[in-house]
Formats: sequence, structure tokens, C-alpha cells
Amino acid sequence: MSKPMGPSKDYKSFTIDGKQPRIVIDMFKIKSPFKKEQRLAVKSPWVKQVRHFGYADKVRLVLDTPKASLAKYSAAPTANGLMIHVGKVPATPAAGKSAGRRHPKRKSAGGAKGKTG
Repeated sequence: MSKPMGPSKDYKSFTIDGKQPRIVIDMFKIKSPFKKEQRLAVKSPWVKQVRHFGYADKVRLVLDTPKASLAKYSAAPTANGLMIHVGKVPATPAAGKSAGRRHPKRKSAGGAKGKTG
């Protein structure tokens, strides 16, 4: 995946509930050098797999998770990109609850109510 040249403030995130729960993060103004979906297996109690897709206007990052992890994530811009925490979210200002992002709403599909970060 391409690296942003600074903080990734132009993104939005949402969750999808259901048989295949997942956290989705769309990052705008970056490009992926890959032509197809990329997958990375993860050995973690919070994330099963990470996938990313390159689109003309964004890169979509998908974290396949257990249902319990849907409410336990945060994303926040850093000096070098975007910091994403899943599971126990640290209580530091730099990794806080999505402070400063341009698209602050998280949406949940499948009938669950959305949350605002």
C-alpha cells in the first residue's frame, strides 16, 4: 500500500455487522500500487484478517474481526499516516478516539445504530 506523505486526515470509517463482521476505513488522496485485493492473515483475538483494495479515489482497508471488536476500535491521524487500534484502545491523546478526522461518523450496517467517534 502506498504511504501517505503526512497525516492522513481525509478518511472515514464504519463497521459492518452480520455474519462477517468488519471494520472498514476509506482513506482518500492515496493510491495503491496493487491491481487486485491484497490480504494479510493476522494472529490476534481482535482481527482475523486485513484486506485492502485500491480504487481511483481511495484505498479501502477492511479488518475482518469478531463481532465484539466492532465497538473496540479507534483511528487517528499521526505525523506519518493513520494509527488504527483494535481491542483495548490506549488512552493517549495521539491515539485518541479519532480526533481531528474530517469524516467523524461511524456507521453500522445490519440494523445496529451508528456511533460517532
